[in-house]
Amino acid sequence: MVKPGWPNKAHRISDLVFFGSVVFFVIVCMGPALVIAVLGLTTGSTPTEEQGGFFGWSAKYPAFNPQSWTLFVPAIGLLFLSIFTIPLPLRRFPKPGRATFAWFAFVAFLFSIPLGTAYFGAPGIHNEGTLALFVYLAAWVLLVVRDILGWVHLVPRAWRESPTARSRRARKPASADA
Repeated sequence: MVKPGWPNKAHRISDLVFFGSVVFFVIVCMGPALVIAVLGLTTGSTPTEEQGGFFGWSAKYPAFNPQSWTLFVPAIGLLFLSIFTIPLPLRRFPKPGRATFAWFAFVAFLFSIPLGTAYFGAPGIHNEGTLALFVYLAAWVLLVVRDILGWVHLVPRAWRESPTARSRRARKPASADA
């Protein structure tokens, strides 16, 4: 039996984890690569195409280590969401639902390919975040599989519909002659 306030609390937790993951990914994971590119353009130290362009390296580029291990933080947040939200209905607009979580996991996976492998071979940069790709992919697969199972009704009704939708359907229709 589910506690009375549990779905609302679970939705708040999922919202916080999702928005925290998005903000962390944009600022902490993508931000350093953008700063390195701007510094390279302004100082003229950007590598040539043969050296890998913006994600390559040269004697004075990149200006600092972008710490690719930070890709694991939002990846673990999304993996947590994909497991934590399995029993939740999550069809709520305008708040993010399972489809929004899956979409961000896929986009983060695609963006993590260049971010996790950037500056490969540069002195002092070890590309620890490359393995985060698999965590994003696992989260995306779990979210998509759970959504498909809900569409084909292979999960309990409590997992597919919110309590308000179940209670509305359970009521008897008003008689026409009243």
